[in-house]
Amino acid sequence: MKKKAIISLVLIAMLAFGIGAGSFAWFTSQATSADNVFTAGTLEIKANETVQFSKDISNIYPVWSDSNTIKISNTGTLPLKFRVSMTTSNDTGLFSGNHPLQIKINDGEWVNVGAFQPVEFNTPLAAAGETDLVMSYRLPEGADNSYQGKAGTLNFTFDATQTENPGWTQQYTPAN
Repeated sequence: MKKKAIISLVLIAMLAFGIGAGSFAWFTSQATSADNVFTAGTLEIKANETVQFSKDISNIYPVWSDSNTIKISNTGTLPLKFRVSMTTSNDTGLFSGNHPLQIKINDGEWVNVGAFQPVEFNTPLAAAGETDLVMSYRLPEGADNSYQGKAGTLNFTFDATQTENPGWTQQYTPAN
């Protein structure tokens, strides 16, 4: 019995020591980083709405050519890349046939208006940045009498996206 009492006392002592060992105090501290405000940037492109020509565009003829400059501005807070596309309306034959009205942008190639494809400008345009696009037009020398009196309207659309956007192949919906 004496042996059982000693074992019991040793077990009680070990248990007491274990409980006491777990209650030692440790210094701790805590800091809070509060009021972390996140604000999304803005993406906005502007183009001057009215373009000026040096010649009368209502009286064009074979070998006529002219150009104008459209200023593109990034009025948002994020850098952007953009593209220009074109639609036509009210065409009475000026944009079709063997020698239709042609267009080129900057130092690009001359393209028949009816075959124009969107042109991408992937060089980043910084926030508050501007760039000029020189739009040139001509009625080729080969335009014959069938083009007399023909007319049409060109409408240009400038779409912009973030510079990190990997391309224009995914579904892209321009902002309203």
